[in-house]
Amino acid sequence: MELEWWHWAVSGIVLILAELAVPAFVLVWFGLGGLVMALLVAIVPTLGVTAQLAAWLAISLAFIALWF
Repeated sequence: MELEWWHWAVSGIVLILAELAVPAFVLVWFGLGGLVMALLVAIVPTLGVTAQLAAWLAISLAFIALWF
């Protein structure tokens, strides 16, 4: 299964909305990482699933590090 840009956009929005139910304020960074990945996959659609997941994790952890 290939992940397309809209998969990342929907998952990012869902994670950001899930933050409304979780008081820890951590899901928003993973959601923003998903939205950044949607943009990245729209620009570079040839990324494999493993590369996409690794980039999403790196982007999300960078957002968390910048938050602290």
